Amino acid sequence: MRGGKIRRLTPLECSRLQTIPSWYVWQCSETQTYKMLGNGWTVEVIKHIFSYLKQ
Repeated sequence: MRGGKIRRLTPLECSRLQTIPSWYVWQCSETQTYKMLGNGWTVEVIKHIFSYLKQ
């Protein structure tokens, strides 16, 4: 936080938080990238949810 302002995360930082490989190149606008990353689920979260399902 500099000067009372909160810095916005970059698409690369958002990708890293969502465990997208660093070699992946987005073929869309930054706005669309933010939307896709915000709506996405990580593999670890899905594995955790599925671990509670009975086989």
